[in-house]
Amino acid sequence: MATRTKSHSPKKTDTPYPTSEAAQALACEEMKAAEYSVASAFRHAYRSSPVEKIAEIRSGVPVTRLNNLAQEMALPPSTVTGYLGLARSGISRKANEKPMLTKEAGALVIGIESLIGQVDTMVAESGDPTGFSAAQWVASWISTPNPVMGGVAPSTFMDTIEGQQLVAGILAMAQTSAYA
Repeated sequence: MATRTKSHSPKKTDTPYPTSEAAQALACEEMKAAEYSVASAFRHAYRSSPVEKIAEIRSGVPVTRLNNLAQEMALPPSTVTGYLGLARSGISRKANEKPMLTKEAGALVIGIESLIGQVDTMVAESGDPTGFSAAQWVASWISTPNPVMGGVAPSTFMDTIEGQQLVAGILAMAQTSAYA
């Protein structure tokens, strides 16, 4: 009869925080990589050509991308779907039945991602983006009445591609101080 020997493994700690400098450095690098991947996805949406965006829309934009967008913007999904003119109940049902957004909804999601990428690029070109969340800045900015838009919040234009392009143009003018 074989006897079991108890193996001695290093004692695990219950803390979720790294305990050594090397572990802290690794955690910091992983966090930067995660932030970079989100930021680079938004920059990709901004820099993609219309043909690339059309191909992406036709291949399907997952419902989870809308939920991730809301999370990055630090907004409830219902707020983001409201900006896009989409019924949240329809999105929830789609997530259970079919994991892809309609072409129209996918195009609107890519449009907001592109706006975030535009802001992220503007900040990166203008200075140090350390600690800056373009997604959260856009969420705040589009919900604030804008004098250039006649005192209307840019969020009221997020439900159409043309409206998103109008807002993108205003952001571009802000960078060059064209309407100052």
